Amino acid sequence: MMIHAIRIAQFAVLAAVTVLLAAEAGAAGASGPMLAQNCLACHGSRGQGQGAIPKIAGMSAADILTALHDFRTGKRSATIMRRVAEGYTPDEDERLAAYLATLK
Repeated sequence: MMIHAIRIAQFAVLAAVTVLLAAEAGAAGASGPMLAQNCLACHGSRGQGQGAIPKIAGMSAADILTALHDFRTGKRSATIMRRVAEGYTPDEDERLAAYLATLK
């Protein structure tokens, strides 16, 4: 239970940092690596997964986009992932997926 609370606190801090960095990026928008900070906080620094949190490294951009869409629409159930996915615009989804697809 304590680990879950720590993960949620880490997520909240990283979400706030990502929002600030995205705002700082201006009209060009946040880069893929900036956007990915929320993902990598839980999925590992290279997307390798940790414990019950799945590996995202090696996923294609198309699969990442599908997963984000499915989490956002509720087709795929999750607690934190739905909230994370709802925080991205379609353009950010594209940049995020392109970056995450480079992780090996």
